Amino acid sequence: CHIPPTKVFSSAPAAERHRIAFVGDGRSSLGQNGIDDVVRPRLTVLGTVTVDGREVTRSQAALLSALALRQGPASVPAGAAGSGPDDGHEAAPPGAPVGADVLIDAVWPSGAPGSARSSLQNQVSRLRRSFGPEVVLSTRAGYRLGLGTDAALFEAQADKGCALPPTRAAVELLEAAGRLWGGHPYEALADDMTAVAESARLCALHQRVEQCLARARIAIGDHRRAAVELAAMIESDPYAEVSWELLIRALVADGRRAEALQACSRLESVLEEDLGARPSGRIESLRRQLVSVPEDSCAGAVAHRNRHRCRDRHRNQRTPGEGS
Repeated sequence: CHIPPTKVFSSAPAAERHRIAFVGDGRSSLGQNGIDDVVRPRLTVLGTVTVDGREVTRSQAALLSALALRQGPASVPAGAAGSGPDDGHEAAPPGAPVGADVLIDAVWPSGAPGSARSSLQNQVSRLRRSFGPEVVLSTRAGYRLGLGTDAALFEAQADKGCALPPTRAAVELLEAAGRLWGGHPYEALADDMTAVAESARLCALHQRVEQCLARARIAIGDHRRAAVELAAMIESDPYAEVSWELLIRALVADGRRAEALQACSRLESVLEEDLGARPSGRIESLRRQLVSVPEDSCAGAVAHRNRHRCRDRHRNQRTPGEGS
């Protein structure tokens, strides 16, 4: 199931909430394109766990990750319903505090010592002394995270960027989302099945961000950079047909028809040798189109498109006082 990381919303109207960054105190406004590259979330869980850029101990990392993982976006009054079953594999209701038993299982996955409850309280106290009392908030039902996270901001920017038309604004927002990606999500909870599932979901979202970014780059004419980035993506996931299709289209748009056909052949070989499968109908159709069109026609189309792009750029650079 979808277990969203902690998000801290401002009191802005619902229509404006997509412009709120989960950074600093969770209430900073984003810029013109919904991007804030200056202030990052205080808590990072996409990779090495840090607070205010400072690494924490292993136990503290597990504690903070468990809080970020199991909380929903809304805050609730103290004394609200507690967390789910103590096996730690069910998400708490949105905004609910996380029970001590769930956190103990996360911090000591191989078995908690008899002093686990007091040790947990000591960890919370140390975090508050180091980073402020709002880091971990106490309620009668358990603990709540008081910080915005990079995972929440990444997801917000990813969803918005992928929903935009493939324009320069989409490129900027998706690039900002990509800069938040720090590595393996929730790596401090490697033995927690909930964390493993959420990590896989975020990794899939990261791949979607990269593919949406490549699609937008192709649309605005940045074919060469898109091809380079897509080739790197395919190195890490050679079975992602969406990435292969985008690579082929980027190469064609860049006037590299022969390389596009080679990419079709490489995909066919990878799928047949490793999986005993064939490329999808979309790839087969794309290949037939490439084979049926003479190479000089492709090159001519690219030259025509580039000529018109240069003409439009020149017109945009001229001042109103210049002649026609």
